[in-house]
Amino acid sequence: MHKKMILVLKHLKRGRSLLDIGCGRGELISNVKNDFERIVGVDIDPLAYNICATRFKGLPNMKIMRKDAHDIQELCEKFDVVTALDVIEHLASPEKVLMEIFLLLKFGGQLLITTPNWPDKLRIRMMKHPLHKHAHSSIGWVKMVRNVGFEISEVRTVDFPIIHSNSLCRYLHLFGWCVFIEAKKPVYAQ
Repeated sequence: MHKKMILVLKHLKRGRSLLDIGCGRGELISNVKNDFERIVGVDIDPLAYNICATRFKGLPNMKIMRKDAHDIQELCEKFDVVTALDVIEHLASPEKVLMEIFLLLKFGGQLLITTPNWPDKLRIRMMKHPLHKHAHSSIGWVKMVRNVGFEISEVRTVDFPIIHSNSLCRYLHLFGWCVFIEAKKPVYAQ
């Protein structure tokens, strides 16, 4: 199993409902399908959607939808956990989607995000990464998540180049490759 998925599964709090934005072929969903009463997966890519929908067809607690992340407000339900793994950097308006996630989460609900760190910004500027529309350092991503109203529980990188060290991932996350952010919607949020 990939290091990123191991990290996500380690932090993911089980609950009644999960929304997986950018569910892809269903890797996360397959790992947690028995841990939630209801799982909704959304992905805009037709191939990924078809694979995921076929993979989980007939499971009563599962709903896989072909939907743009910018349209998740149409779901009109509340979730205990929302994941957006390697998604936010692809969005035209990540702040808008984060606000929609905030509104869809129950009070005390958990958000887990993975996204590239600052080196991706260089690739975008050099036109070497046409699919990524936004890039920030771990600090920039955290600021964006916090500005929406989330409380940050943890920020780190999935791995650190050359030297594999959990401490470096936690304390020098600015220099790692892939940012991992765990946040929650405050119980007192309005």
